[in-house]
Amino acid sequence: MRRILTILVTAIGFAILAPPVGAGPPSRALLPVPEDSIRDDLCAFPVEFQFLQWGAKSTTHEDGTGTLVTITTGVAKVRLTNLDSGESLDLNISGTGMLRVRPDSSFVFTGNGPWLFSDVPPGLGLPPLFWTSGHFQVNADTQGNLVSFERVGSLVDLCEALA
Repeated sequence: MRRILTILVTAIGFAILAPPVGAGPPSRALLPVPEDSIRDDLCAFPVEFQFLQWGAKSTTHEDGTGTLVTITTGVAKVRLTNLDSGESLDLNISGTGMLRVRPDSSFVFTGNGPWLFSDVPPGLGLPPLFWTSGHFQVNADTQGNLVSFERVGSLVDLCEALA
């Protein structure tokens, strides 16, 4: 199941694939630019994702409890286009975030600033594609299923905005 778009997916993938860093110094990496894509399963119309600017980077270390901690920062901007109407939005999604993957594979992801999310399970009461600004916390169980999404700040339903 796809969980969250863009930086979160990249950060989770990097954190899981990163070699254990133990008590040594943190590892730093530029996150790969996500591929431009078209999604027809989020809105009532196909949405094109085009990454306009990408300078996202991560710093990863293991804390004393065996939890892998990845901090993401850097510039990220995306253009979303409704392929039926041609309507598009350019979004800054450069928020900072901290992903904490526990030894049991459950995780907590907290962030501040502007972020883009998709594929959030319907049971959490959020739109399938949205932009948020402010503070948020996402919690997932050991299977990677999102169990809560708490936020303070603004939220824009992007399917509605692009319709």
